[in-house]
Amino acid sequence: SLVGYEPETARVERLVNRLAEHGDALVIRGEPGIGKTSLLEVARHRALARGLTVLNTAGVEPEAALGFSGLHQLLWPVVSGLPDLASEHREALSAALGLAAWSVTDPFMIAMAALNLLVRTAERRPVLLVVEDAQWLDQSTLEVLAFIARRIQTEPIGLLVAWRDGFSGPFDDAGLPSLRLPGLPPVSSELLLDRLGVQLTPEQKSWVVRMASGNPLALVELPHVVRTGLPVEAPVAGAVPLTLRLERAFADQEAKLPDATRVLLLVAAADDEATAGELLAATSKATNSPIGRDALEPASAANLARFDGNQLRFRHPLVRSAIYQAAGGARRKAAHAALSAVLTSEPDRQTWHRAQASTGPEEQVASELEELAARLARRGALTMAARALERAATLSVDGRARCARLLGASDLAIEMGQAEMVEKLVAAAELAGANPSQRARVVWLRERATETLSNDSKQVLSLATTAAACREDGNEELASDLLLCAASRYWWGGADDAVRDRVLALAESGRLSAGDPRTVAAVAFCAPIHRGAVAEAHLTELGALSAHDLEAGCWAGLAAHAVGAFELAASLFGAVQSGLRAQGRLRLLCHALAIGSWDQVERGEWATAAAWAEEGARLAQETKQPMWSAAAELGLALLAGLRGDTSQTEQLVRRAEQVSVPGRLTALNSMGCLARGVSALGDGRQAEALSHLRRMFDPADPAFHQSSQLMGIGFLADAALQTGRQDQVRTTLADLNALATATSSPGLQLGMLYSQAILADDDEAEPLYQKALTALVDWPFMRARAQLSYGVWLRRQRRIAESRAPLRAARHTFAAFGAHPWTDRARRELAASGDQVGPTVPRAIDQLTAQEMQIAVLAARGLSNREIAQELYLSPRTVSTHLYRLFPKLTITSRSQLADALSTNGNGRTY
Repeated sequence: SLVGYEPETARVERLVNRLAEHGDALVIRGEPGIGKTSLLEVARHRALARGLTVLNTAGVEPEAALGFSGLHQLLWPVVSGLPDLASEHREALSAALGLAAWSVTDPFMIAMAALNLLVRTAERRPVLLVVEDAQWLDQSTLEVLAFIARRIQTEPIGLLVAWRDGFSGPFDDAGLPSLRLPGLPPVSSELLLDRLGVQLTPEQKSWVVRMASGNPLALVELPHVVRTGLPVEAPVAGAVPLTLRLERAFADQEAKLPDATRVLLLVAAADDEATAGELLAATSKATNSPIGRDALEPASAANLARFDGNQLRFRHPLVRSAIYQAAGGARRKAAHAALSAVLTSEPDRQTWHRAQASTGPEEQVASELEELAARLARRGALTMAARALERAATLSVDGRARCARLLGASDLAIEMGQAEMVEKLVAAAELAGANPSQRARVVWLRERATETLSNDSKQVLSLATTAAACREDGNEELASDLLLCAASRYWWGGADDAVRDRVLALAESGRLSAGDPRTVAAVAFCAPIHRGAVAEAHLTELGALSAHDLEAGCWAGLAAHAVGAFELAASLFGAVQSGLRAQGRLRLLCHALAIGSWDQVERGEWATAAAWAEEGARLAQETKQPMWSAAAELGLALLAGLRGDTSQTEQLVRRAEQVSVPGRLTALNSMGCLARGVSALGDGRQAEALSHLRRMFDPADPAFHQSSQLMGIGFLADAALQTGRQDQVRTTLADLNALATATSSPGLQLGMLYSQAILADDDEAEPLYQKALTALVDWPFMRARAQLSYGVWLRRQRRIAESRAPLRAARHTFAAFGAHPWTDRARRELAASGDQVGPTVPRAIDQLTAQEMQIAVLAARGLSNREIAQELYLSPRTVSTHLYRLFPKLTITSRSQLADALSTNGNGRTY
């Protein structure tokens, strides 16, 4: 047992003992030497005693140079399971582990492949992953581990991570449970010294306890300082950081060793992957004399390091860091040079050591690092590739080459969502003497790295001006990218009309006729109604392009949404999803899911909308995209409002406003108003609903947004009718109607048909109702609202018998959607018409969560649990658990019954 850490030991043992029932993760935090490694060792012993598979990896300082080196160490014992994986996962993980050459487009594919390999391994017996000194693992491995940690709750997989204080990383915001190790109290400190059998005088013992400050490693090491008579600092609490005191103690011990031993230890500290043979060869090279394994014996006798098979193991990570840091720059470079000289069969490692050994600019080494970065990027190790390019930049002789390498590193950092790293790199590129073209690219990179596109007219104008300059220089490609950035910022946050017109003019004078998806999207973003017809003319051909250009498909989907072509937008977003999933491009996938969920609400595909929005929000949080997370949650808020869950609507809107209000994001603010307005309508608060909805149409309001208006026109008319304030919105609708001739936007056309019918005078209403009902045949929810209004109008005209048919149809559709407020209103209107109205029977399908519905739909299509897991980036057992829970909700017992159970949705569509 660990002295003083009995509760912490019990917690770790509970995690191990329960792995057969469910997975769990735990991040163990604390200062160096506090006992994290010892606690992991307890877990290892417990797991092995219970027959579990234990997989280990550890980070070392200096940081590993090659991507996925930590993942390689972790998974190597089970790599024989690779052939059992789906082909794309097998190829991706094989490339990441250096077993095959393959071009990987996104690290998330590798993460999913690693999870699937672990799941397959855990089918035989539970698996415990033990990660030591995680703060020093390569970033690529850390991202994979964070991905896995969020998905093992239903699998027999445990993850224990030791993380040192003072470092930040992906586990900080992964939502994982954490255990902080405190220092030992004096009583426990003295007990530990007694158990160690350390012979100290009372004065020495008291000094050690004070200086150790409850740190177990210090309690082990400081008595050695006293016994050997090494210089001792005055016992002033906090005078020197404990970690530094320990490193000095280890460095002092190392300094007394023979020279050959010291060189061997330094070479080992410089490369954690080196085999015993490589270490001895490099040490021989550095000392100009043959060195054998016996050179390590003095270090083993001092309990600093030992050979463990073919690897050299340091007693503690602080020993490694103490030796490396105490060596000084010249000795460290000599060690790296020696390693570079012997690693002729390992070109990637050799290149990195050559770079570390360089004392000044060396273009040849810089070029080799650039080639290494390309190989790392192909393997999916984007962060390490970026760092290789950054190092190449420091070794570049030419300023233009230095700038180009820094910008290349920025591109890779953007793909990983590392905005801080992007800013550091582009700032360095500017200082490197960027030429005009490179400065324009800096502007573009900074904009791409921005997660929240706030309302900023100056920034929109600056982007447009830079785009114009690029076009004048003949760089039309970068000009299109910059114009799209400017238009996107306008669409999300707005800008002055004059600035918007500048962007629009540039877009329309560029590559619009060629059907460039960026230019089409820019036009749609700037003028969704005024130029909607222009954008729509290109959307169909862009849909065909999306089959082999997924990013173009996403831009086409956004353009279709912007102009109110909701059905086309949903189709485009749906078409790119499978490709994005297959390539592991989760950042772009969450864009398609978030905005696509809004379109699915409009189409009446609420189950799909909920599934897309829920997954989009989850992926946006995981990929650190707050704006897109808010967008997805607003899709959920709108659905909650339509279904009568007012508290959920308000909770989701308020959460989204934490992003949208400070950033003045009109696109999100307007969707928040729509969700609140719809919720208030259903809750009988019609005046409040009208207030929320009118904000979307007021140019002076921060919720004014033309694209969102296309979703809110009908609801605005509903609120006006129910409050008797038709005149207050007729002017707004008249202005929109005048614009309807300029576009074939279904959102505008259908919204106007619906609004004109329900707000018409009695002598004009009936033909308008008939026209709207005919046009809305493929838009079930809006058609049901028109049927409800038409039935009420007929009853008001004393055509009681005629009113019942549309009212019954409306009630049936509302019930099928689970739109409880609308169902109740239709039931009341039917009762007022004298119809016999029974209670509304809740549908079994409404009991499913969004993720359960998504899994049920895929299972009904014939996908296996593994295929569903691969599609949704979940673990297979998570899929199995959801199916186990949803079968009773649907009152079915087998997968073969799913299709029928899901098709009873009442609106003529099958999920």
